[in-house]
Amino acid sequence: MKNKKVYIRLIWGYLAVFMIPLIMNVVMLEDIGNSTQENICKNVLMNLNHTKETIDNNFEEIDSIVEKLSANSTVFYIATQMDERDKLIEISKILSVQDYMSVMTIQSFVEEYYLIFHYSDMVISPEHVYLFHDSMSYDFKYGDMEWDAWKEMMRENHTKYYFPEAMTRQNRQSSKALLYVQSLVTTYGTKGTFVFPIRSEYIKSLLADAYVSEDGWAYVLDENGKKILTITSENEEFELIPQEYLENNKSIQEIRLNGRWLDVITTSSEENGLTYVAVLPKDYITTQVSEAQQKSILLIVFALFIGLLAICVVS
Repeated sequence: MKNKKVYIRLIWGYLAVFMIPLIMNVVMLEDIGNSTQENICKNVLMNLNHTKETIDNNFEEIDSIVEKLSANSTVFYIATQMDERDKLIEISKILSVQDYMSVMTIQSFVEEYYLIFHYSDMVISPEHVYLFHDSMSYDFKYGDMEWDAWKEMMRENHTKYYFPEAMTRQNRQSSKALLYVQSLVTTYGTKGTFVFPIRSEYIKSLLADAYVSEDGWAYVLDENGKKILTITSENEEFELIPQEYLENNKSIQEIRLNGRWLDVITTSSEENGLTYVAVLPKDYITTQVSEAQQKSILLIVFALFIGLLAICVVS
C-alpha cells in the first residue's frame, strides 16, 4: 500500500512535469501565430504607405507637366487657332511643343505621354507627331475600343480621371497600362486631352511584397470606388472587399467573407483619391501554427507515454 502511494505520486509528478510544458507550449505557439499575423499586416501596411507616397510623387510630377503645358502660349495657339490647313504649314510650332514635352518626362512611371488636340485633329507626344487620322487609329488603342470611339470619349471633360488597366497600344508598342487623363482647358473651353499611360508593372512591383504575391491579393480603387488595377494571388485568387469595410477608416481589420477569415489592409491618398487594398487570408498562418502545435503535442504525448510505460514496468 505504501509503495502504491509512492508510485501514484510519482505518476502525478511525472504528468505534471510533462503537462505544464505542453500547455505552455500550445499557448505560446498561439501567441506567436497571432503576433506573426499582426507583424505581417503591419509590414504590408508599411509597404502600402510607401507605394502611396511614391505614386503621389509621380502624379505630382504629372500634374506639374499638365500645368506647364496648359500655360504654354504655343500649346494654347495650337489648341485654339491651328486648323487642318495650318498644321501642315506651321510645323515649327508643332516641333517646338514636342521639344518642350520631351524635356518633361517621367521614365519610370510613364514611358511616353501624349496630347490630343481636338480642333486640329492631331496628336503630339515627346517622341512622335501624328498629323493624320489614319496613323492615329493604327498606333493608339485602349482595350477593345475603336479609335473613333476613343477619340470621342477624349473630347469629354476629364479632371484627373483614371481609366482601368487594359491592354493598350501607344506608338505601336502594346502593354498593360492604366490611363491617367486630364483635359486641356482653355479660355475657349476644353480643346485637348492629356493622356498618361501608367505602366501596370511599375505599380504592381511596388504593391506585390512577399506576403501579397504569395498568399494574398491586392488592388487599387479610384476616388469613386472603381477598381483600376488588380494583383491576383499565385493561384489566381481574387475577391473584392465590400465597400463598407473600406469606409470605416481602419488600416488593418479582420473580417469574415464567404465563410473565410481575411486580414484587410488599406491606405488612401488625399492627393489623388486612390485607395490601395491588400487582402491576406488567415489560412496560411493558421495552418502553420496548427501544424507546429500538433507536432509539439505529439512529441510530448509520445514522451509522456514512454515515461508512464517505464514507471509501470518498474512498478
